[in-house]
Amino acid sequence: MTLRNASSIRGLLILAFAATWIPCAAGQTFSTLVKFNGTNGAYPNGYLVQGPDGSFYGTTAFGGTGHTGECGNYGCGTIFKITASGQLTTVYNFNVIDGASPNPLLLASDGNFYGATQLGGSFNAGTVFRLTPAGALTTLYNFNTGNGANSFAGLMQAGNGRPVWGTSDWRHLQFRNSFRDHVGWRH
Repeated sequence: MTLRNASSIRGLLILAFAATWIPCAAGQTFSTLVKFNGTNGAYPNGYLVQGPDGSFYGTTAFGGTGHTGECGNYGCGTIFKITASGQLTTVYNFNVIDGASPNPLLLASDGNFYGATQLGGSFNAGTVFRLTPAGALTTLYNFNTGNGANSFAGLMQAGNGRPVWGTSDWRHLQFRNSFRDHVGWRH
């Protein structure tokens, strides 16, 4: 399967907090911290989440080193962390079996990151996953079009700390009941 046919897989990450919403004072500048080159990710996807270690975590829709043949020539996407000084670390490379094209992450109250992928998994319809701060990824759920597919948005957590909610594009399914019990949150 080819996920994207593009001649360039470059991306750029600029940390610019609230720059769109609040006018900058005269003399302020923004600095490029990282240039994605394909191997370390491509097409940064969505917002960054500050982790418990103070680093910023995010996803790239493509790139990385996981199964480039099955995700075109571009890789299936990555989860990365970046320090405020610009030190980039690839935390996880998706490999199509565990998902492809991850959406932005959620740092949940249990200290783990959660997310969904747009593609990949057992039925190539996307997955829901948990990532520990140490970088261990667990697939919690595989979409199969009968229960939703192709999630294009980040997840959210209820104010009481449970459960995690999200939506998928296929049939506009809310998948709360699909994986809530698998992540250890019970009413």
